[in-house]
Amino acid sequence: DGGGDGRGAAAATLVEPFQPQIRKINQSVEEVRHQQEKVAKAMQEAKAKQKWCAELGELQAMMDLIPHYTAKAQSFVKDMQALSSRVQKSKQKAHAIIKSQEQQKNAARSGPS
Repeated sequence: DGGGDGRGAAAATLVEPFQPQIRKINQSVEEVRHQQEKVAKAMQEAKAKQKWCAELGELQAMMDLIPHYTAKAQSFVKDMQALSSRVQKSKQKAHAIIKSQEQQKNAARSGPS
């Protein structure tokens, strides 16, 4: 069909004067697409940094609690030492009482003969 070629040539003739503008528009579209890719990448990097900063903030909060927990641990150690001392004294008293009772029993057995 020869009519198709004629229409194509007519269309090309009509579009020809606008080719420089079309090329500029296509180039601008390509530049915008490239810029969008850069912005998207920068946004991803910013999100990663923000996440890292949030994690760093959580770490800082934990680090801030270390002195508090250190003081608690030291307090527990002192309490355990005091408890151990009290247990030891109680054992000594119990042994003394048992020994005293045994002496009294022995004295009662050997009693006034």
